[in-house]
Amino acid sequence: EKGHAWQQALHVVAAMRERKVGPDVITHNTAISACGKGGQWELSLAALAQMLQRGPDPNEISFNAAIKACEIARKWEWSLHLLEAMQCRLLVPNVISCSAAMRACVRGSVWQGALGVFD
Repeated sequence: EKGHAWQQALHVVAAMRERKVGPDVITHNTAISACGKGGQWELSLAALAQMLQRGPDPNEISFNAAIKACEIARKWEWSLHLLEAMQCRLLVPNVISCSAAMRACVRGSVWQGALGVFD
């Protein structure tokens, strides 16, 4: 069932770690995306945080999936924070990153935040 794909994705990541088979960035990105699509934005952020703490290093796609999760949940503050975190890690936000962050701001009626994406 698509609405619970996030549970399966997180289970796969946990099972791989238990078996000492390090999940790669693609596996993590899939989990982050599945959590976001399932309305579990906090778990998306937790999965990203796990990557930051334990590896593998997140890439632009990792951050884009987390920003998209925040957009869906109307968590504009987090979407802007993630854009900044990308840049601190020397990752360049792309059109996907910026568009999702802008939409999160618009959905939250925070027009100044949306305009600030271009700063």
